[in-house]
Amino acid sequence: MTQPSIYRSQTAQRERDRQGGLAWGGRSVAALDEIRELYCDVVECEERLRALQRVVAIDNTPPSVWRTLTDGLRTSLDVSAARVHLLDDTQQRVKAGLADELSGMTPVESSACQYAIRQNDILVIGDLTACDELEPVIVGGETMRSYAGAPLVTTDGHAIGVVCLLDARDHREFSNAELELLKIMARVVVSIMEEGTQADTDRHKPPATLDRDPVTGLLGRQELLGRLHQLVDADQAVRRVVGVLAVHVRRMDRITHAHGWAAANQLRWDISERLRAGLGNEEVLGHTDDRTFVVITPVDSDGDGGADHWLNVRARDLLALIRGEAFAVGGDRVQPEVGVGVAIAPRDSEYAPNLMAMADEAAAEAASRYLDRIGNPNYDDIASKRRLLALEGPLRRAVARGDFCVHYQPIVDLSRDGRVVGAEALVRWPQPDGEEPIGPDVFIPLAEELGLMDAIGRYVFETSCRQLRHWQSQPGGSGLWVSVNVSPSQLSDPNLASRFAEIAREERVSPADLKLEITEGVIDERGGTATPVIHELARVGFPLALDDFGTGHSSLARVISLPFQLLKVDRSFVWDSPNGAGAGVVSSLSQLAGYLQLASLGEGVETKEHEAFLCRCGYTYAQGYRYGKPIPAHEFAFGTNNLLAFQHRQGGSPTSDV
Repeated sequence: MTQPSIYRSQTAQRERDRQGGLAWGGRSVAALDEIRELYCDVVECEERLRALQRVVAIDNTPPSVWRTLTDGLRTSLDVSAARVHLLDDTQQRVKAGLADELSGMTPVESSACQYAIRQNDILVIGDLTACDELEPVIVGGETMRSYAGAPLVTTDGHAIGVVCLLDARDHREFSNAELELLKIMARVVVSIMEEGTQADTDRHKPPATLDRDPVTGLLGRQELLGRLHQLVDADQAVRRVVGVLAVHVRRMDRITHAHGWAAANQLRWDISERLRAGLGNEEVLGHTDDRTFVVITPVDSDGDGGADHWLNVRARDLLALIRGEAFAVGGDRVQPEVGVGVAIAPRDSEYAPNLMAMADEAAAEAASRYLDRIGNPNYDDIASKRRLLALEGPLRRAVARGDFCVHYQPIVDLSRDGRVVGAEALVRWPQPDGEEPIGPDVFIPLAEELGLMDAIGRYVFETSCRQLRHWQSQPGGSGLWVSVNVSPSQLSDPNLASRFAEIAREERVSPADLKLEITEGVIDERGGTATPVIHELARVGFPLALDDFGTGHSSLARVISLPFQLLKVDRSFVWDSPNGAGAGVVSSLSQLAGYLQLASLGEGVETKEHEAFLCRCGYTYAQGYRYGKPIPAHEFAFGTNNLLAFQHRQGGSPTSDV
């Protein structure tokens, strides 16, 4: 069968390898980059993902078969491990291998197998550890060095996974006979998995009762995905679209906590009964998790938006079924908060798991709203989540290697003619080969989510301490101070104050010259759990600054009770001064700081008008592009009358002043 056009001829690739001094299939880092560039759209190809979904849906091969196959391959070829990997567009999953490896998941962008799939040919890598972009592979406590992989190519020409050999030896030689055997085994694996494609596939499916929700008796997620996949495939031939309507019920956990599991399950059953009663003839209903019901509905496509309109009307019908009358739960009457998410094939995706995920997310977001409780996929949000997922592996590696740097933004004393008296330390993540840097607004929240902020925060604090010691040893630098941001996760550490004090002592700087910035949002979020840590930081001598003040909703009484010495007013209010509504906030917060005997700092100062207004309001300090952007330490100037020096270094006056 002819392969899809995205899989280009491999003959020319092999010839380039030979001319470049590489054995066929032996890949250098540069060669891997070339594969990725040549076959950039293969992994995300919808047709490939649908082929993967189809094969997974019909494969019921017993685990013992896969164990026999991989064990035989491992022992006959004398390698540390033999595995079967399946790859979707985000994750690589171990389907077969040693028993303790079967739960392994690797981001696709960090896997070697993605390159075998991209080029649709045998791939050999002499030393996996030499490729920084690949995630280390550990088998039996040993790091794997050598790799050989053969793609699993379906009968319709799509590479859905890889059979691979892994060895702890560096540059383990694979003979032509061994590589040929690996290719044969790849064909065997695919034929086993695809056994049902040429026969009655229903015969190979497990009974439907094996994937039924035990509470409602409805189809479970896997069976529902299989039905959705079949409908999408079948309906493309007759110009129909398939709608996925996810019904998300919020706060089911409150029912469980208040009335117990039995009452919550009764509510799920009652909701399922209402939805069953409202189903159309061709619709399929399932219960995919404790709070989500899914209706799959085929719709005739007229090409003028009629299908979209009908599906949104259908979503409102489902919403009305649940919202129409309160449910009896444990003697109470309960009106659930519900949202319905709508996704459509083929427009949104032809890949069943993607469709389900889009509808789920749209439903969860819609359920949180008070008015429009019907949601559709947010493509910008989906793209953003994909980008964040792709960043997880690189960010973990960057933290492990310390691939960050610290820039410093000047802070000036408004009462001393703009003298630079301090600097805020701001972490940056440089990218290789002149790529656009990834902003802290992107990687800092991701690092918090992944549990990496403690390591990043420690790096920034240690680097700032060393830089402060250097500056203070220079002429004119004796009174300089540095402010460092403290993350929410760091404030969960009861030993943070002692750790910071020890680092300051080792670097021979005084805690009094290290202001620690804590955002008002952290106080909102962490509340009482952060309070003891904040008090302890102040007790050991660190001045504390309340950052982004005015943007959160924390109790003023709580803020007053904490030992802050500096109040930093958020840039959004400064930008709106002196003539906008923000001017009143800037003025009143200065008065509040005065009453509380706190120093005040205005952020985001860009123009002389901003500066003049802060002076009139009595602000102590100012920070912003008027005085300098965040810059590397070696470009930083301090002392008297350094405003002009900063502007000269950065190409003249700020554009907003011109």
